[in-house]
Amino acid sequence: MENLDQEVIGGRKPVLEYLERGGPTEKIFIAQNIRGAFEKSIRELSKARSIPLKFVPQRFFKPWNTINHQGILLTKALTTYFKLDDVLPGLIEQSK
Repeated sequence: MENLDQEVIGGRKPVLEYLERGGPTEKIFIAQNIRGAFEKSIRELSKARSIPLKFVPQRFFKPWNTINHQGILLTKALTTYFKLDDVLPGLIEQSK
């Protein structure tokens, strides 16, 4: 099982709102049986932001049965990640 020591957000609306706000995200876990517009939105947002998305069986969510997870969990990143292509030009300019 994944190591989920980070803060976890569960539920369709909370996860979607957090992603749309651009919150730093480590990984998204979504139940294998979720399909439709919501699942498509999550896939598109995770792809656009290069966030790993893992489809998991329903039993994966058992440790979080006190959270109304609705078949989706998001782990917040402990740090903010940047793409090298976004950072490199600034670093090169600074070194001149």
